[in-house]
Amino acid sequence: MSTLNEIKEAVSRFSSEDLAAFRAWFVELDTDTWEQKIEEHKKAGRLSPRHLELLKALRDVEGQSKRWLEEYRTDGIDLKSQGIDQAQAQVLRSSLATFLEDWDSPEMSIYDNYDAAKASVQAR
Repeated sequence: MSTLNEIKEAVSRFSSEDLAAFRAWFVELDTDTWEQKIEEHKKAGRLSPRHLELLKALRDVEGQSKRWLEEYRTDGIDLKSQGIDQAQAQVLRSSLATFLEDWDSPEMSIYDNYDAAKASVQAR
């Protein structure tokens, strides 16, 4: 049996708490590995100005998603009471990061009054 298969088998037996902790650890490991590769490419001069611009945009989105999650907590919604632990929140944060730019765009303000707009259209 290969090491990968052994790991898969072991992970499949994790409790939900251990799986969440493993997931958080793996996301952190993956992020650290990616950051190391980026730094290596920077030092080697393999990143064009466009690459650097895209990396900055990605980091901005990551920062905004963290801010969103913090605001989500401070809006009176306790993630823990919703069954979302810290590891799951990290996965949620990384999953939602791709939507953050669209979410913050001016065009999305139409959803601020979605129910009223929907009722208005239905009344016609």
